[in-house]
Amino acid sequence: MTCKCPTCGSAVDRRLLVSLDTNTLVVDGQEIRLLPAEAEIAWVIAAAYPGTATTRDILMKVRPVNDESVNTLRLVRTQICQFRRRIAGSSISLVTETMRGYRFELAPMLQAAE
Repeated sequence: MTCKCPTCGSAVDRRLLVSLDTNTLVVDGQEIRLLPAEAEIAWVIAAAYPGTATTRDILMKVRPVNDESVNTLRLVRTQICQFRRRIAGSSISLVTETMRGYRFELAPMLQAAE
């Protein structure tokens, strides 16, 4: 699958791309605009794709909060929930692996009918 890089516009042979410059997730050629926090989370999880789960501890380090009154774990959970809503209906889902973390799962590629 060849898709267009959201940052530079060049053709890239990947099904999943995340651009922190444009806060965009590209899945099978479909662009999904993200909030900056969602793009950072998607970038970290995509770096471990395929197969490896990203733990909440890693995501909490990606989204540091200087205010000690803010519950970082709750903030990450909220951002994950918002991210799932944003990608609903696309060919990608965010899977929670109990006691391991989060990972992307792409829908199988459909072969063109002959």
